[in-house]
Amino acid sequence: MKTLKINSVLIVCITMLFFSACSEEIVREPSPVQTGVQAYFSSKNATSYSFIPTDTPIFKIIVGRNNTSGKAVVKYKITDTNKVFVLVDSTIFKDGTAMDTIKVDFSKMPIGTTSTLSLKIDSLSTFFYGSSSISITVLRDYKWVAAGTVSMTSGWAGGTADIALQRATGTYIYRLMSPYYILEPTYCPNPGFHVQFQLDANYNAVSLPYAQNIGEAASSGGSYWLKWDANVDKATFTNVKNEYFIKGTWDKGLSASALTKVDNATESFVWTTGYPGAN
Repeated sequence: MKTLKINSVLIVCITMLFFSACSEEIVREPSPVQTGVQAYFSSKNATSYSFIPTDTPIFKIIVGRNNTSGKAVVKYKITDTNKVFVLVDSTIFKDGTAMDTIKVDFSKMPIGTTSTLSLKIDSLSTFFYGSSSISITVLRDYKWVAAGTVSMTSGWAGGTADIALQRATGTYIYRLMSPYYILEPTYCPNPGFHVQFQLDANYNAVSLPYAQNIGEAASSGGSYWLKWDANVDKATFTNVKNEYFIKGTWDKGLSASALTKVDNATESFVWTTGYPGAN
């Protein structure tokens, strides 16, 4: 009799557990059916490019759509902080077309700089299972190789130091590597701000770019720039064999297009190792 009672209890418990499990079963909703254009950026797109100045300044972004029925317009939100990219803000898909490209022109991008372009598809046109945004970083610069060492004397920094020198392959364009970071790190705490100059085929001085940021930490009125303007400021760049002399101006500002003169600049360097000219 005792065994019968125990078995009855077990049967009741099992029955209760069965109904409890059934009552807690998850009811799954069917996946939503998407309508509209269903546009996306292709996974084949590169997210970074490196171009030399002689390359054609154009690249393309692949955009697709899942629903290929009918003509459709897909609009984009474009973020271009440096204002160097030229492209349309929409793509028009023809009936039956699944893929198209966006041509991007970066010919306005200064040599030696990096910029990022970001696109985002309008929320009404996106595809659930595709990428609705993309960011592409572009570097436009020469290929640089080591060209020796100079001993640089700076009137601005008030000192002399050995500075590495690089040459852009296929040209007579050179650059002093982070000179003011080495000469005056207290005021120029970050490397990467180089001083570029042009020589002729006999390694004689020709010119400097109009304005070069030396990497000074910005203060009131902006940071210091080495400005070289032969027309307005009578700037000069000369040499006697391997000794070079720069005369320009020190200007302050937030960009090369908004500078205010502070003082005259007198910098010089001696090409001590790797000089290819005649001594």
